Amino acid sequence: MITVARASQGRQRAGGAEPDSLLRGSHPGSVTGGSRPGRATPPRARSRTTPEGVAVASTADRIVELLRERRLCPGDPVPTEQELIAELGVARNTVREAIRELRTLGIVEVRHGFGTFVGAAALEAVSRTLVFRVISNPSGELIGMRELLDMRELIEVSMARRLAGTLSAERLATLCELADRMADAQQRVAADRDFHRTLYAGQPNSLVGELVDVFWDAYHVVVPQLRELTEAAFDATVRRHRRIVDALESGGADAAATAMTEHFADLHERVESAAARAAKTLAAERDSASGAGR
Repeated sequence: MITVARASQGRQRAGGAEPDSLLRGSHPGSVTGGSRPGRATPPRARSRTTPEGVAVASTADRIVELLRERRLCPGDPVPTEQELIAELGVARNTVREAIRELRTLGIVEVRHGFGTFVGAAALEAVSRTLVFRVISNPSGELIGMRELLDMRELIEVSMARRLAGTLSAERLATLCELADRMADAQQRVAADRDFHRTLYAGQPNSLVGELVDVFWDAYHVVVPQLRELTEAAFDATVRRHRRIVDALESGGADAAATAMTEHFADLHERVESAAARAAKTLAAERDSASGAGR
């Protein structure tokens, strides 16, 4: 199990300074020997490797263990601040920082005026991380996007195989309607998202729908970098989604998996095309900069 402490330290190693250290303001009363007289320096941010930082992460882990031991479910009230202080034997500020850490992860939620409750641990934190991973593209190779598409394809092709022949006539009709709406420029993005949401709605494994939703969000952050689609391409998108519905209705697992794979083939082609253009642009910029430096 990855503990909150390890996750916090991992974030430090992967991203350097913590967000609070990146956003530090100057402290008017702080002057160091190496600074010019009277020049303010920012206060030292708490590091996750300092005793204070380790105490917060450790306390967060202990709170999670306490929630598990008491078998608390999403929506149940978390022990009060005073109870946590007494139970864990730590300072008030440490408890508050630990709760803030768990809130960021979605493990608890704070309802002002009501208290702190067990959260649903939604994948919002994962979504933000994925979006950053995808848009962080210094080489122009869209590596994050390629990896994300691979993961999404693995999940959706597998799910298409599993869902073949199991969807109700009403669900299939809704999917057909959403596929047709993708031909409308004003509706196509929302219809595309709703298509995949509808496809996985009500599954025993709710994580599937959440992950696909997170992947979809991250993918569409980068869509502006991909090539503009022609109307013919949009028509082909509609046909591919209709083919997925037809295969699901027929009950053929292999046909459903193939239809979903063909859908992703187009997405992969768009990403590869965008990566090639980005690499060409970066190469031209480097050549220009090199020539200017001579």
